[in-house]
Amino acid sequence: MAFDFDSTTGYVSRATTPITATPISIACWCTADITSGRVLGGIGSSTASGGFMIGTTSGGLNFYAQTEAAGTAVRSLSASAYTAGTIYHVAGTFASATDRLVYQDGVAGTVNATSKTPVSLDTTCIGIYIRSAVATSFWDGRIWEFGIWNVVLDAARTVHEVMDLSFKHRLEILLHLSPRNFDDDTQIHGTLCRDV
Repeated sequence: MAFDFDSTTGYVSRATTPITATPISIACWCTADITSGRVLGGIGSSTASGGFMIGTTSGGLNFYAQTEAAGTAVRSLSASAYTAGTIYHVAGTFASATDRLVYQDGVAGTVNATSKTPVSLDTTCIGIYIRSAVATSFWDGRIWEFGIWNVVLDAARTVHEVMDLSFKHRLEILLHLSPRNFDDDTQIHGTLCRDV
């Protein structure tokens, strides 16, 4: 089961975050309805412009793993472009302030080594990015399992860990959200449809 995000109002959030510093891994299964710059999800801030996230670029049609601090973002880009309507596994690993890497279906992109350290991280979101309490870059498409880890997953584990999320067979996971397991801390905003 997945959530179908509408690109204008729908997203999922928690006013807490399981982790605020590297190492971090963020991963999910997704499909995009359109090819434009959107955010799958990540960790953001209600008071500052900064965070860790995975998403899609608007020009090159690539997935990215992004770190933002003080309103300036740096990204690792996937090795190949994505296509609307195709299911992908996307993972971003953030080993340190100078090491972020995106994986598309287990294939690594290029490491971005520009130093960035976000501050005041306090929000976890899916289908959106929260920057200074403002929701931006709404996802347009479906997102299945979504997880955040306090370790850097390698290429094999990025796919393996998310595939096994629904079976609770995972190591070091801090947060697992899917349409099947929302709790009282999880808020659904706008229009979201459950898609079987």
